[in-house]
Amino acid sequence: MPPDPHGDVGVYHYVVAVNTAIGIFSKATGALETWFSFDTFMQSAGMTGPCGTGNMGDPYVFYDRVSSRWFITDFAWWSNTGPFY
Repeated sequence: MPPDPHGDVGVYHYVVAVNTAIGIFSKATGALETWFSFDTFMQSAGMTGPCGTGNMGDPYVFYDRVSSRWFITDFAWWSNTGPFY
């Protein structure tokens, strides 16, 4: 809380992250194509520990037009007192 939305536009998609979830929308139709939590996203990339299960929001989404790839980040921590990653 509160929502911290951040998104960017790529060639074919608009990707937005809000707190602990990521949504991918079709740029052509505006339809939601898929969504998933940061934890699911990070775990599918093989991450474990706080980066795989302790994602807590304040996301940032950036499409790099030069390399044609997406960058998606957020904070991670084990508890309300840290440590922070």
